[in-house]
Amino acid sequence: MGSVAQLKTLFQEFFSDDTRLSQLAASEIACALKKNAKKQSLDISEYLEKLEKEIFFPSSKAKFRNALRIISNTNFDPNQKQEMVSLCFDLILDSKTDTAIKVYAMDILQKSILVIPEFKDEYRQTLQMVLERQKPSIGLQNKIIKTLDKLELD
Repeated sequence: MGSVAQLKTLFQEFFSDDTRLSQLAASEIACALKKNAKKQSLDISEYLEKLEKEIFFPSSKAKFRNALRIISNTNFDPNQKQEMVSLCFDLILDSKTDTAIKVYAMDILQKSILVIPEFKDEYRQTLQMVLERQKPSIGLQNKIIKTLDKLELD
């Protein structure tokens, strides 16, 4: 995977009404973006607007989750996407948010603090509040603890 044509096909499948096809396409897109992250050879800029629409005006919970998953594997500019950063903080703090969605939101914020270091303290406080006030799953607890440890080292 990696050609422009394949990527275009996967995004067409992701934005289709077929839930199963959309899920499979999202998984393939996320894997391709993760594999190409260092090379930054995959340009998805033409799809970002549609992905953001799925996040802010979701057609389904699955599309919302998968759009976040895809965005979490990109190098978007948080300076231009303040609403996305704000939404991620809200998702992490909301006790009703699914664990997978919180993880993707954490990944987005982790990348955001590299560009906007001023978010680091707020991010740390947010994660500490989740540990103290919510009862996150063991997996999420471990990710939060590892993230907090990493934030202390940076």
